[in-house]
Amino acid sequence: MTKLVVKDIVGPYCGTYEHGAQLFRLIYPLLKASQKVVLDFQGVGLTSSSFFNGAIVNLLPEFTDENGRPRVAFWNLTPRDKFILHHTLKAAEQRNKTLA
Repeated sequence: MTKLVVKDIVGPYCGTYEHGAQLFRLIYPLLKASQKVVLDFQGVGLTSSSFFNGAIVNLLPEFTDENGRPRVAFWNLTPRDKFILHHTLKAAEQRNKTLA
């Protein structure tokens, strides 16, 4: 398992798609090597759906464990951040169903 401290990588404001893409570029090779990844959001003051779209959404369909759960864990998300992440993932799921 690899732990990534998001604040150390992106900074305390994770508000843009590019911030997410920056994190994605670190996560992708780890998952490709079959590692589990923990994203620690301690010290992050802001996230957005754009950030989660850039960082996470493209990883989820491809990188799941044998039970279909993502191999990415989220630590220290605020209730607001959990809400944003949940709704971002639901929207992506709906898009994927529409495209299928």
